[in-house]
Amino acid sequence: MMYPILLIALTLSLAASSRAGAERATIQSFNLVHQTREASMILTGRLMNLETDRPRIKVEKVLKGILNDEVIIVQWDRIRTFEMNPVRVAAGETLLLFLNATGPPYTPYDPNRSIFKLEPSWGDAYLEAIRSILTFDATMTKTARTTALVEMLNSSNPFRQGAAAEIIAQTTPALGNFRTPPLIPSLQQLVQSTEHFVASLSIRALGRIGTRSVVPILISLFGSPHAPIAEQAYYALKTIIQTDLTFDPKAPHKERTQAMQAWQAWWKEKR
Repeated sequence: MMYPILLIALTLSLAASSRAGAERATIQSFNLVHQTREASMILTGRLMNLETDRPRIKVEKVLKGILNDEVIIVQWDRIRTFEMNPVRVAAGETLLLFLNATGPPYTPYDPNRSIFKLEPSWGDAYLEAIRSILTFDATMTKTARTTALVEMLNSSNPFRQGAAAEIIAQTTPALGNFRTPPLIPSLQQLVQSTEHFVASLSIRALGRIGTRSVVPILISLFGSPHAPIAEQAYYALKTIIQTDLTFDPKAPHKERTQAMQAWQAWWKEKR
C-alpha cells in the first residue's frame, strides 16, 4: 500500500572521505515515512569504510526486504554532487540505509536521503517508528489501521507520533483507509507537544480530518509563542471553516494573542 510523500523533516549530514582526499555528501530533510514505503530494503549496519562512491556496510538488522550477505556495497554514483556543512561519520558507526535491492552493489533509494547516522540517543526510537509504519501498512482492515494509528499517536515516541500524524494529514478521508473520530482526542493532545514537528503535523492532521469540533483548540494556537505553530493552525482553521481569516501568523506574539481572543469571541457567537 503506497501513500503520498510524507515528511518528517530531520536535517542530517554525512561526510565521505577517500584516500585521495575528502569528498562530501549531505543528507537533508530525511523522509522517514516516504522512504519506509518506497524503498525495497531498509537496514542498519556498521560502516566499514566510505570510499568515494562505494561505501561498505556490515549489516546489523534488516527491517524490510531480504538480505543474503553480511557485507554489502552501496553504489553511490552522485556522491560528488553534495556539498554542505557535513558531520563526519567514522568507521564503526551505525547507519540507517534505504535501498533498492538490485543485488551487490545496492542502489540508494534516493542518493540525497538514503543513508544517515543513527545517533545513540534516538536510534532505537527511530527504528521503532519504522516498524510501526510497516505494521500499519500491513494491516488489512479499516478497524486495524485505526487501532494502529491510535497506538502510534498515544506512544511516548515522538517519531511514532509524528509518523502517524503525517499519515493522517496526507491521506484523503474519502479513501476510507481508517476511521477518523477515534484519532481526534490524541491529536488534540499532540498539538501541545513540545516537539514542534509533532505539534505541526498533528495540526495538519486535524485540518485534514476537518471536523468543526476542533476549531476552538486551533484558534487557541494562534497565541502560541512559536509563530510556525500559529501559522499551521491558521491554515488548518481556514481549511475547516472555509472563511478567509483576518490574521497574520507572523505578527508579534502579543498581537497574535489579541487576535486569538477576538477570534475566540467570534467563534462563540457563530456556533
